[in-house]
Order: sequence, then structure tokens, then C-alpha cells
Amino acid sequence: MAVRRTLAAIGAGLGIALVLYAGQRLDLVAIIALMAGVVLLAMSGRRLLPPGTVAVRNGLPAVIAFRGMLAGAFFAVDALLPLTLTAVHGYGPTAAGIPLMTGAVGWSTGSWVQGRYPDVARYLFVRTGFILLAVSCVAMVLIVTPAGVAWVAYPIWLVAGTGMGLAMPGVGILLLELSPPEQRGANAAAMQICDVSVSALCIGAAGVLVAASENGLLPLRVAVGTVDLAMGMFAVAGALLAYRVRATTRTELVSA
Repeated sequence: MAVRRTLAAIGAGLGIALVLYAGQRLDLVAIIALMAGVVLLAMSGRRLLPPGTVAVRNGLPAVIAFRGMLAGAFFAVDALLPLTLTAVHGYGPTAAGIPLMTGAVGWSTGSWVQGRYPDVARYLFVRTGFILLAVSCVAMVLIVTPAGVAWVAYPIWLVAGTGMGLAMPGVGILLLELSPPEQRGANAAAMQICDVSVSALCIGAAGVLVAASENGLLPLRVAVGTVDLAMGMFAVAGALLAYRVRATTRTELVSA
């Protein structure tokens, strides 16, 4: 069992590397690398993640899936923010990097706020975080054209970071509450694997679209706008499914 999980972990790492590599080019090699990476991640995930994670099944599988959905949606858009501000609006490195800072400030603020209300059900924070993230990702479409108002990226990404700060700690708390003590370490590792894997898939897909724009196959505004809208819909799905972690203890989950 340990050997199989080790091989699965190696396969997942290789799959992530292939997906990210595919996002840096646009040719036959990229297509092969992307397909191979997705297959490796799918096969490895069956060993490394609890059953039902991909289907966002009620309880622990949904908690682990939400961690990946949050990270994937946030970091895919986050990765393209400086590029959009520099390539479309002519911002310098400092000005283009400010949204990353405001996102971090929002994340810290959201984390502080949810920590001040320990009696509030964690799934409510998770749902609120998904909603704020969805609104922010979709709102980023406003800056993908030169006619857009670029500075709105600063407050928009502050809101996105706040959503992450509200949701991410809640996901971690739910993981501990829904895991037997002897399985908490393994489940925490599975959640981290889901985080990294989904982030890699989303960022890799975004990279493929940007590479397509660099090769003249579509405008950059279409590539970035597609990523923004797709990640917004990804976050909407998380908000709609947040009820699946509504039970806050293993006892409630069993009796539900």
C-alpha cells in the first residue's frame, strides 16, 4: 500500500509538471504533454484522494474538493493579472504587482474576520468566500481591453483575497472536524495534493490560452477573458455546492 501511494505521488508530481510545461508552448508536444499530465493526475488521484472527491460528494470529499476549487480559480486569474496590466494597459512592474498585494491584504483580513466568529457555521464562510471569488473573477473582464479601467483591478482583487481568507481556514477546520483523529494527517495531505493539482490544471489551461494568443490564434483579451469567466463559473459551482459540507461534525454527517 505504501509503495503504491508513493508511486501515485510521483505520478501526480510528474503530471503537474507536464501540465505546467504544456502551458508554456502551443504545438503537438504541448498537446501530448497536456493529455499525459491529465491522465497521470487522474490515475494518481484515485490513490491519493478520498473516493468521491472529484464528484464533490457530501462530507470530507467535498471539503477536499473545495480546497482545490478555491485555489484553482484564484491562482489561475491571479497569474494573469500582471500580464494583463502590463500588456494591455502599459503598467510598469510595480503598478502591475499591486493587485497581488491587495489580494494578500484581503486574504489576511478575511482570515482575521472569520477567526473572530468561531460560532458561525464554517460552511457559511466557505460559501461566502466562493461568492466573493466568483464575483471578483468575472469582474476582471472589465480590464481585459484597453478601454477598460485598469485600476479597478486593485479593489476587485482585494475582494477576491477576502473571499479566500474567509473560505480557506473554514475548509481546514471542516477537514479536522470530519476526519477521525488517526486519519487527519493523511486527509490533510490529500487536501494539499488536491490544492496543487487543481491549481496546476487551471494555470496550465490558462497558459495554453495565453500561448495561443502569443501565436496569433486569438487576441489576448479573449484568452484572459475566457480564463476570468471560466474561473468565475468554477467558483459559482463551489458556492452552489457548499451545502455539502453543512454538517460540522462526523456525528452530524452520519445522522444527516
